[in-house]
Amino acid sequence: RLVEVPEEEFPTMGPNVLGLDGGRRAVALAGNDVTRQRLEDAGVEVLVYEGDEISRNGDGGPTCLTLPLG
Repeated sequence: RLVEVPEEEFPTMGPNVLGLDGGRRAVALAGNDVTRQRLEDAGVEVLVYEGDEISRNGDGGPTCLTLPLG
């Protein structure tokens, strides 16, 4: 299912969400409240983190901070 991100949350990495557990859970940056609510309304448990230093200053959201195992 597609969850739309409002344009005003693009600069704060609203679309940069890491899906977990087959899409039932996700990791997202705190502060993108509309996107978080839309995900929750779609049945996704959203785990948020404060990313002011590592993500926003470094321009890398949750998908950029992961490494596949395997």
